[in-house]
Amino acid sequence: MYGFDRQKTKQVAKAYVKHKAKAALIAFLKSPPGLITIGVLLIILLIIGSLQAFIEAGEISNRLDDEHNQKLQKEVVDIAREKSGSLLDYYGTDEDLALNAAWILSYYKYLQFMNKADITEAKDFDEVAKEMAKQGIKSAVNQILPQWYIYNKLKGELTNVAERMKPRFLYIKTERRTVTTKLLHYSMPRTYSYTVSKEVYNPETGKYETQTENKNKTVTVKWTEKVEITETQPIWLIVAADTIKQRYTFSYDINEYKRTYQNSVPQKTQKTKSQDLKLDFDPKKFIENKDCLHASNSGINSKFELKTNFDSAEKEQKPSTSSKTVETSPQTEEPAFSPENGASNVSHTDGEKKVEKEEILQVVETVPELSNQNAIGKEYERLEEMILEDNPKEDIALARSMIVNSALSFMSGTKDMSWVFSQINDYMNVGGYVSSSYIPAQFLLMFQEAEKLFGIPYWFLGAIAYRESSFNPQARTPNSDGVAVGLMQVQQKYWNSRVETFKNAFPDVTITGDINNPRDQVLIGSWTIYNCIKEMVGDPSSIDWQGDGWKEQVIPALAGYWMGIGGAKKWDAPNNYAKTRSEYAPQLIAQAQLYKSVGEMLANPEIAKPVAGDMNITSPFGMRYHPIYKTWKMHTGIDIATTYGQPVFAVKDSVVKFAGWMSGYGKVIILQSGEYEFYYAHLADIDVQVGQMVTKGQQIGGADSTGNSTGNHLHFEVRINGTPVDPLTVLGNLQ
Repeated sequence: MYGFDRQKTKQVAKAYVKHKAKAALIAFLKSPPGLITIGVLLIILLIIGSLQAFIEAGEISNRLDDEHNQKLQKEVVDIAREKSGSLLDYYGTDEDLALNAAWILSYYKYLQFMNKADITEAKDFDEVAKEMAKQGIKSAVNQILPQWYIYNKLKGELTNVAERMKPRFLYIKTERRTVTTKLLHYSMPRTYSYTVSKEVYNPETGKYETQTENKNKTVTVKWTEKVEITETQPIWLIVAADTIKQRYTFSYDINEYKRTYQNSVPQKTQKTKSQDLKLDFDPKKFIENKDCLHASNSGINSKFELKTNFDSAEKEQKPSTSSKTVETSPQTEEPAFSPENGASNVSHTDGEKKVEKEEILQVVETVPELSNQNAIGKEYERLEEMILEDNPKEDIALARSMIVNSALSFMSGTKDMSWVFSQINDYMNVGGYVSSSYIPAQFLLMFQEAEKLFGIPYWFLGAIAYRESSFNPQARTPNSDGVAVGLMQVQQKYWNSRVETFKNAFPDVTITGDINNPRDQVLIGSWTIYNCIKEMVGDPSSIDWQGDGWKEQVIPALAGYWMGIGGAKKWDAPNNYAKTRSEYAPQLIAQAQLYKSVGEMLANPEIAKPVAGDMNITSPFGMRYHPIYKTWKMHTGIDIATTYGQPVFAVKDSVVKFAGWMSGYGKVIILQSGEYEFYYAHLADIDVQVGQMVTKGQQIGGADSTGNSTGNHLHFEVRINGTPVDPLTVLGNLQ
């Protein structure tokens, strides 16, 4: 008998069952019920897959929305903090500030703005106040988010507005006349020729004979001529302007400046008004003709040559010069020629004359100067007329703010919503205008005292005060910790404790402890930044204050000063430093560099200032939006505000390389000292000549607005081997 193999029998049975099941499944799937079952299963699988994808997409979308909302909320919070100090706590929003008047006003304006963009419904002020009191600021701020939508919506409209609101200017061509009276000292060689006859005894003949000899003698002839040199400079004067903000007409006086000289050095200037500049047309006619872009279409007949900013005529034209001799002195000879006895046939020939000396006696300049700017209508009238043309029911004030501020944002390439908070300063005591070039004299000694105590440069401390309060010792900024006070915006709640620690650290330094005392504000604020540096960086002496290393080294300390040392360290320090570097520090560091450069220049004994008094720098070195060409251009120097005729001085012992008219620069003087060239542009007077040696501090001319210029100022430029460099970075170290 064959043996029984149980394991093999199981395998055979399994194979048989599997085969039968597979055959049955295939038969079922091929049958109508089987096909229906397959379809149902496929649908179920598709539904499950779609649902999973939808869930994942929703999670991603929610995550992105949260990130975006947090980012935008942070931007709004930062705007508010910038405008009103630490209005919001750094770790988040402060629910207790819900009734802050500035926030309510800002949020109300924002809701109105959003309504104009068809995003939400407008609400009245009381409703907004109640809503904020109920929700708290955090909830309200969360709603101030979709900036990008508003900007994109307005972008197309702004393009249309810009086209319709093109500013128009009407110019007339007139002239500036300068009559310079000079005394020219001439010399020339004069050679006399003559014949001398004499009787000479001839021993061979025993008789006296007449002999002749031709002789020459050269003398120097000198005389003076008084000459008048008349230079006529064509200029274009604006007589009417039609801009998006205001319409104007302009009136001018023809003024005469008579400047007398002694040894070519200016002594005094007398100004007299000779007459009004009389127009033979009413410039209002141009403004009323709103569609006129070219002077030829203005319908104005005038003896003046007219142009507008849309005409292609060149604004700049070179001057013409003529001269005449008004007086000549008698000629003198050195030595005086006296012919010998018996001389005959006396004659002379003159050589080439040359100017030995040129002496300026007087300069009389007749120049048209603005006497009156007459506003026509109210501000933004032209814009408001356009708005009402488009929508008679428009909210004029809000629409105007939207257009103007959004346009400014587009021009600067930023999404700036700070105008929404523009009235916050009404609730704060904020300082007014200060010169950006100098630390105010009344505070300078205080910052220098702090420098000696803490080893932190006065120019850096001054820049903090400029950034925090614009040098306003009465500044008060409400925030979540109470109020930040004074020049350095020290928190009032920490004032007493910081005064106490300061006194312990510097027992020999007397302070009043009065929070309203400017000196105390400087010392306690400087003590605060000193501790930030010690905690976040190290000893102040380790910072590269002499070079440029300080600009990065101070970032952690500025983060501590801005956010508080604890906040800067505790909450994501790297991001805090990055935030400080991009938001708080740039203006402060740029201001500190300006103070540093100006201070180094003033302290350099080898250099004289190009103008007397304060140097109010109105345009620094670097890229800027050019006021005439209306485009971004490299500004190769610095512009210093001046009055007409204000003296300008040689910054260093130099030789005059150029003195005259140069395209764009107008009247310009170029001084050269080794590899350095110093440009003085847009001048009224030139008191030096090419080749003349000038000494440091010597007056070389007077300021004006000649050439391509929009107002009186000195364009001062420094070039090293022909390459423009920032004057403020050079003059402080120039030897």
